[in-house]
Amino acid sequence: MIQMAASKQFPPPSMFQVGKEVVARDGILGLYKGLGTTVARAAVLGATKMATYDVVKTELRNQGWGEGPELVFAASVVTGLAITVTTSPATNMQTIIMSGNAPGGGGMLGAATDIMRRQGPKGFFRGFGMQWARFGPYAVVQFAVWESLRNMCGMSSI
Repeated sequence: MIQMAASKQFPPPSMFQVGKEVVARDGILGLYKGLGTTVARAAVLGATKMATYDVVKTELRNQGWGEGPELVFAASVVTGLAITVTTSPATNMQTIIMSGNAPGGGGMLGAATDIMRRQGPKGFFRGFGMQWARFGPYAVVQFAVWESLRNMCGMSSI
């Protein structure tokens, strides 16, 4: 998908065409470029999401907030921000790797070195606003649904 978006062709190539080009150029393993970064990002995202939501919700309860939609919303918004902060570097490295523009063999180290060399530390957080615009609503919807389902099943809130 990233290579389709990076294409200068008009109309852009289809996913099948890009897949064929990747296999021809890099072999079948080329379809798995960025897998390590994707897995690392997913692990960080999951850990951040659950830990942040739990800690923030507990702290807000300790401050006198009662269980309800306001508490879920506030904890979810903070969680969305935390997810964005912790996953942004991996997201930016992943984009470079999957676009085929990573130097040094195309791994995480090559992508990180490239970002640092060309953009400095700020480069790891490029697109931060757009990432948060995605993760903020994602966290709010996910936790609101999750808490509602738990309540419908007779389980206590997180």
